[in-house]
Amino acid sequence: MFVALVRNLSIGAFCLFSITACGFSPVFAPGSESNEYLSDITYAPPNNRLSYLLVRRMEERLGRNLQASKILRYEIHLEEEGYELAPGRIQRVGKLNYQLVSKDDQRVLLQGQVESFTSFTNAGALINADRRYADERLIVILADKLVTDLIAKQAHQ
Repeated sequence: MFVALVRNLSIGAFCLFSITACGFSPVFAPGSESNEYLSDITYAPPNNRLSYLLVRRMEERLGRNLQASKILRYEIHLEEEGYELAPGRIQRVGKLNYQLVSKDDQRVLLQGQVESFTSFTNAGALINADRRYADERLIVILADKLVTDLIAKQAHQ
């Protein structure tokens, strides 16, 4: 028992030192380049329920900075596929086009598109509620993919 504990602690310490030795640093660590870049973004004002949900999720992930030097502009497109995935299930496909723009000169700094899908049941009296919930899940997925895309593109600039 004691030997297994010592072995496990040794392996854990080795892994910890290996990670720090390779220059690993968390993306959202205070003072990191990605954290500073992402915290300098504000969002175009929402004009409907879906854009409100997107901005809310982005602020949950990255915070709110009304004094930011960059603004994120976005277009959300959701649609239902014309077929059922399985009996009683409908697929919702979402695409989010975005531009990260400098507030000073309106220059486009980054742009791209993220997309995903979700599904919901089309049976029963709650079909509209199920569709709204599927849309909410889809917006969370798209927002999370957007953050990942911004981090990846910022790292390659």
